[in-house]
Amino acid sequence: MVGAFLALGAAALFGISAPLAKQLLHEVPVLLLSGLLYLGAAIGLTVTAVFGFAGDRDAETPLRRRDVGLLLAIALVGGVLGPVLLLLGLQRVSAVTASLLLNFETPFTILLAVVLFGDFIGGRERRPTALSVGRRFSPPFLPGGSPPAQFSGIVRR
Repeated sequence: MVGAFLALGAAALFGISAPLAKQLLHEVPVLLLSGLLYLGAAIGLTVTAVFGFAGDRDAETPLRRRDVGLLLAIALVGGVLGPVLLLLGLQRVSAVTASLLLNFETPFTILLAVVLFGDFIGGRERRPTALSVGRRFSPPFLPGGSPPAQFSGIVRR
């Protein structure tokens, strides 16, 4: 049950990050804010490790020398390029549009895991995956216009 509450807390914090970052971009340069976001993540992970929320370390597969290149690529793409691109995108669209676009993180992550890394979506994962991915592709009907009008701010001319 603790894991579910931690996951909900992480989702809430992630959900509020786009609107808050959008506000901070008026005052803070992109690279600095990107670094601060990941400094906060590092502090959070350190706290979870210190208080024992990190999980069973004996159950983890140990890192090998051949993993170093992939680990560096993951750190560069996920820890440097991803946040910088997110913040550059936030400068160009509204926080609402950015939050809607962030909903596509789940299907793209699943797609990358299956296509690039050969992960298998087994019986237990099929229904939640279908529901999660399908929900992202359902049209958002919000007050104020038809769906195409709501997304007109995504691409600036």
